[in-house]
Amino acid sequence: MHTDRREFLRVATAAGGAFALGVARPDLLAGATRASGAPLRILILGGTGFIGPHQVRYALDRGHTVTLFNRGRRNPQLFPDVEKLVGDRDSDLSALEGRRWDVVIDNSGYVPRHVRDSAELLKDRCGRYLYISTVAVYDFDSGSVFPEDAKLAELRDPTVEEVTGETYGPLKAACDVAVREIVGGYGADLAIDCSGHPSAGPEGIEMLRDGGTYVEMGQFTDAGPISTNWHRICTKDLNVLGSWAFTANDLPLGVAMLDRARERYPWFDMQTLFPFTEAGLSEAIAAAMAMRTVKSTIVPFEGLD
Repeated sequence: MHTDRREFLRVATAAGGAFALGVARPDLLAGATRASGAPLRILILGGTGFIGPHQVRYALDRGHTVTLFNRGRRNPQLFPDVEKLVGDRDSDLSALEGRRWDVVIDNSGYVPRHVRDSAELLKDRCGRYLYISTVAVYDFDSGSVFPEDAKLAELRDPTVEEVTGETYGPLKAACDVAVREIVGGYGADLAIDCSGHPSAGPEGIEMLRDGGTYVEMGQFTDAGPISTNWHRICTKDLNVLGSWAFTANDLPLGVAMLDRARERYPWFDMQTLFPFTEAGLSEAIAAAMAMRTVKSTIVPFEGLD
């Protein structure tokens, strides 16, 4: 089956390839760059779906204080000991008023109006505002290599707020612009490519701030060379890391880790399961592409746990 570049990136993004757009207020940055090991106060807009739970656990395991802001509808049973502020990005941000955090992570920003409202409210109340962006923000019809200043996708109707396969990229692009306009941007601290498309390399390098880190985890097959040069990596003082996911030696370690943490992290309950049928496979793929799941798990036979 032939897959063009637009479709490849759309599917790869749905499967989990994302970038963080890191922006900061220089006068407030000191609050988010404390001495190594010092705990931070972190606000996550969302936090109970997609990559949010992983970020929460990572922060808690390192001693940081986490606050979640969401509608309280998705996976409300998660993180019973974490402070949860209930509100709605569409109409009610009052729970965020009068508070300060060292870092804000915006995981749930898909509509420019929502992102603009939260960034305006929090811009003077945090040291660093991290907005989760995507490679889908670029206008794929304008070329094949996209530096950070490449043309962004545009909405045909700027009043549209419904997120679909066609509007997802343009809406996220408008959100990027809103965050940069309000907070001011210096590039991401970290870019992780999980898509495996050759164009993601130079895109991620250009998205990074000076001194940032680029992690490549998507190259499970040889997808071909990337178009960049050492000059860009050196002039930006970048750290470039590659990971081949795992080796055979890692598998027993991973299984042992899952067993040790089975009470703390109910892995089976956290998965989205689909039967090994034609309908089940179609539903699993549709759920992944619509970003309703981080990983769609196919169960080959009933009773497998």
